[in-house]
Amino acid sequence: MIILTSSTNAQSLSIIPREYPSLIDISLRNEITNEVVTFSDVSTTTLNGYLSFSNAFSLVENNFYELKILDGSSVIYKDKIFCTDQNIASYSVNDDVEGWADIKEVWNLYNQNWEDVVVDSIYETEDSYDNDYIII
Repeated sequence: MIILTSSTNAQSLSIIPREYPSLIDISLRNEITNEVVTFSDVSTTTLNGYLSFSNAFSLVENNFYELKILDGSSVIYKDKIFCTDQNIASYSVNDDVEGWADIKEVWNLYNQNWEDVVVDSIYETEDSYDNDYIII
């Protein structure tokens, strides 16, 4: 899914299509209103396996669009576009770490010398000696 804004300025896209033409046609269908807008003869550049182009779209915020890239009459790429003006956060696995105190217990397990650990200290033993149930 591609995220674009409702800005009327040119926005750049880089895609990996089936073919790499120098001119493409772009078809955008609003999934709410079913209105189709076509942009013809958009020039492209190819670099490192990506087909890049810029175009000024007229998108409505909070709407989904179906994107088709055409080379003549053949479709060379399809995708979905979501239009939003919100800031898109960049997430990382380490963003939610509060500090050393929060990860200290996990870090100690990671650095544990497991050859010195006695098996009895890892597993909880059952001393009920009741033969009604088998505890696994």
